[in-house]
Amino acid sequence: MKREELEQVVEQALTFLAQILPGSISLYFPLLSVALTWAVKRSLAWEEEIFAWQVWPNPEWIRTKSDMFILDFFQSKPELNSHFRAEIDNRDLDALRSAFSRLYPIMGLEDPFLCALFYPELEKSDLAALLSTFDTRVEEAKADIKSIPERPRLLEGLRAFAEEAISLGIEAMSQKEIQKLILDVLKRDINNKDV
Repeated sequence: MKREELEQVVEQALTFLAQILPGSISLYFPLLSVALTWAVKRSLAWEEEIFAWQVWPNPEWIRTKSDMFILDFFQSKPELNSHFRAEIDNRDLDALRSAFSRLYPIMGLEDPFLCALFYPELEKSDLAALLSTFDTRVEEAKADIKSIPERPRLLEGLRAFAEEAISLGIEAMSQKEIQKLILDVLKRDINNKDV
């Protein structure tokens, strides 16, 4: 697979998204990321998979996780262990459970949409910013997606984008590599338009 060919596919997808979602540039990266992630997994139910990303936190699901599961999650990840050291030491399960509901889908389940939505914070290891903006940004993204007027056309375009990327051998790349490539092309595209 040639990176240049894949970059061209991403550029075409960005052009398509600019037509379908002209005012929603913040959704381009998460949508392309989730489309490629599901394409790599060869999902058959495109609409279901792309738009079925979990809207966290899910209070019922969180309540069913044991205290030990939550403690283990924070203790097993060095960046979380250091950030939440006081809460772990004091067994402050209220604080840990609250943070868990936002962090586990991203750092545990590696949800492709949420990982892309919070990519800047993850790259900087800025957990405070991620946690403080999580609810607002997820609700904004959810509202933006629900308001897409040409949803069938968007799905058609995302499917074509993902299938073309698959034909170039993208399944050999990790989710992180895919996201970096999309982000690089998106930044370049934005910078070229600012000139």
